[in-house]
Amino acid sequence: MRRTRTIFWAGASVAWVALLGGTALAEARVAVELKDAAGKPADGEVSLHQKTGEKVAACKTTAGKCEMAGVPGGNYEVRVAPAKGAAPKPRSAMIPPEGTATLIVSTGS
Repeated sequence: MRRTRTIFWAGASVAWVALLGGTALAEARVAVELKDAAGKPADGEVSLHQKTGEKVAACKTTAGKCEMAGVPGGNYEVRVAPAKGAAPKPRSAMIPPEGTATLIVSTGS
């Protein structure tokens, strides 16, 4: 059985979709899609930070996509450093303890 969850924010949006499979994994894989305000792929760095500010995982997009492997499940602050324009306000996202989560992030510009 698969469960799907989605969260959307306006402006600098972060959407989270988790597909949980039947195999137990210790950590999640996070597929990232970075888009500009027009919805087109954008380049930059997307990172996940704990409440303490510690960076847990990060990746740099190519054609708007990248992946983070081995991310422990939990609540994170998502930060974006776009290749062009100002960084949007950080947002929160919950990563599942296993399976794959897709983070769709907007640069806001």
